[in-house]
Amino acid sequence: MLKHIYDPALLEQLPSVLGLLRQLANQETALEYLETMLRYLSTAAENVTQERLTEAVETAFRGRGDKIMPTLAEKWIEQGVERSILQVLERRFGQRPAALQERLASLSLETLDMVLDEALLAADLPAFEQRLKAIEAQAHDN
Repeated sequence: MLKHIYDPALLEQLPSVLGLLRQLANQETALEYLETMLRYLSTAAENVTQERLTEAVETAFRGRGDKIMPTLAEKWIEQGVERSILQVLERRFGQRPAALQERLASLSLETLDMVLDEALLAADLPAFEQRLKAIEAQAHDN
């Protein structure tokens, strides 16, 4: 909001700014707040590179940045795969199963890769749903 406060297009930017606040409201830990901030910085700031972001986290967290950044990177990769699954289903079948995003968020990256394969290969949405339940059960058993 500070970036666009004097911008005539502030009203156009307001939904994305308020969306960021909505994301923060759903966070429970400091790491989740940090993730939201870093995600915003990496997409909104033109001169912030991954290297500079890593250096800043390392400096701010006095030597613990090397533990924080990989954790955040893993989460971002998982979220990217989740988004890919949703997009594949929507493009292939014109819809996505209800509450799928929440179900995907609970899966590991390895399991998400299997779900992505199923989204690409399933004959139809009911076949995908059936395979997803089997994959979730298998992941739960392990």
